[in-house]
Amino acid sequence: MNQNYYSNLFTPSNINYELPLKQTTIQNILRLNKGKKVTLYTTFNDLKETFNGIIEQTNLDHIIISNPESGNWYLIPINYLDYIKFYENVNFN
Repeated sequence: MNQNYYSNLFTPSNINYELPLKQTTIQNILRLNKGKKVTLYTTFNDLKETFNGIIEQTNLDHIIISNPESGNWYLIPINYLDYIKFYENVNFN
C-alpha cells in the first residue's frame, strides 16, 4: 500500500469544518448571519438567562458568541435556546 496516500488522507487541510447547507433551519440562519450582533435567550434548568454578543460559529448542537464589550466568549448548547433577537437585517439565503 502507498504509505503517502494514507498519511495525506487525514491531514487537517483535507477536513471541511463547515457543515452542508442542508442542516436545520435555525442552524442555517445562524451560519448565514455570522458576525452579526444578537441577544440569545436561554433556559437552563428553569433559570432564564440572556447572552449578548456576536455570532462567531454555529454547529448542530451549539452556538459560539463573543461579547466585545466584556471580552467574554460563550458556548451555548442549542437545546437550551429559547429565541434569538437580531439587531440587523437577517439573511435567509
